[in-house]
Amino acid sequence: MLYQKLKPSPDFLPYVDSYFFWEDSTPRTTPFEAESPPNGYTAFVFNYGDPYEVHQPGGVYKTSPAFLAGQATSSYRLVLPGKIAMAGIVFKPAAICSIFGFGMRNMTNRRVDLERLLGKEILLISEQLPRASSLEDRRSILEAFLAHQLNSRKVKPNYVDRATELMIQHKGKVNIQQLAGQLNVCTRQFQRSFLHKVGLNPKEYAVLLRLGNVCNLLIHQQEINWHDVILDAGYYDQAHFIKDFSNFIGRNPASYYRFNKELLSQLS
Repeated sequence: MLYQKLKPSPDFLPYVDSYFFWEDSTPRTTPFEAESPPNGYTAFVFNYGDPYEVHQPGGVYKTSPAFLAGQATSSYRLVLPGKIAMAGIVFKPAAICSIFGFGMRNMTNRRVDLERLLGKEILLISEQLPRASSLEDRRSILEAFLAHQLNSRKVKPNYVDRATELMIQHKGKVNIQQLAGQLNVCTRQFQRSFLHKVGLNPKEYAVLLRLGNVCNLLIHQQEINWHDVILDAGYYDQAHFIKDFSNFIGRNPASYYRFNKELLSQLS
């Protein structure tokens, strides 16, 4: 099983965090299942393998060849019964709205078919990707699509894009009123614009980043010092930390750690 991320070329750094490529053609008698926590990013996903299901708050999404994944506020589960072959553009938190003009509030905890949003031409990417001979070639296909979009649209990043950069830099440990003041915008306007472009309000997004950072820390540590983890997440009370983590992630921290260490061992 191959799961790999590539960084974007310099021209796309303001808008793209990374590209991911996930492939596995191992025959299986039962579906492969993977759990993913909220990570603070949105994505375009192009599936050129077998259809699979995303179990998320509110129901089950049966994947199409190309779809938009909005912000997640809790863990979701992928159920993959056959060949895995997909690629994705992981956008900066406000970038989809900045580039395409889509309000992201109604995309939260949803997958939306890109054909519906952008037309049938978007499906050509899912047809081109399996014909590429390398990951670099697949990245080039994704970046050719992005270059066309940026050249043909009036892209308007604003203070929300800058705010998300600062929040990610500080791992969600920010004061929202102070952040709005730093960006010279009133708090109410900031909250309204943030919700439209990101899909969550600033306070929700800050908590998500703090807990997402904990998730990343947990799966890359052999031994866990829970006291340090809790303090690093900006909490001073264990009960409050466990409550927030369980609400956002869908399981308690210790259970999440055990489950995902087993999953990580299957990826290369």
